[in-house]
Amino acid sequence: MTNFKDFLKKCKADRCYFAEHLLYDEEGSKYKLESHQSEMIACDDNFQVYFLGRRMGKSFILATLCLHEALFRKYAKIFILSPTENQAKELAETITGLIERSQLVLNEVTTNNVLEKKFRNGSRIVIRTSGGKGNVSSVIGSGANLLVIDEIQDVGDELINKILPVLRGQKGKSKFIVAGTPRNKSGFLFESLNKQ
Repeated sequence: MTNFKDFLKKCKADRCYFAEHLLYDEEGSKYKLESHQSEMIACDDNFQVYFLGRRMGKSFILATLCLHEALFRKYAKIFILSPTENQAKELAETITGLIERSQLVLNEVTTNNVLEKKFRNGSRIVIRTSGGKGNVSSVIGSGANLLVIDEIQDVGDELINKILPVLRGQKGKSKFIVAGTPRNKSGFLFESLNKQ
């Protein structure tokens, strides 16, 4: 029992260890993180900007960060926004797959709907689209401990400015992560990169 407790403590303290020892790929094998994935998963900055090309494991990285926060922080409120319903469902499926392939993680999940995950410790992950009628209203006005905007190059700046206040007034540290691939030298992602 002591060894298992030590294992969980290490998973909590080290997100990369968590990813490589508690999560499994589609073939049931443990992950071996690439160097850029380790660097991103280990980052503790409150504001993180990920500028990634295709096939670099962005969805896996975002899913891992959200799952770690949900599992090891009680009552964590995690919101993930994607520009379209298909993009939201794709990231949600990545999270679902990670949950279902790890029995220890699955044991901590009480609700595993397509776009909402609830955990025994009171945490939840809510995945929504950032555009379209009524989709963001459930996020605006709610607080978030972790806010992720995926494919941010496709999210309008006006909408981003409406969403950002959800990070204010939270107990403890709040994180804001944006990820995408800028198409040109404009918009929130490009401006964020220039400020780094």
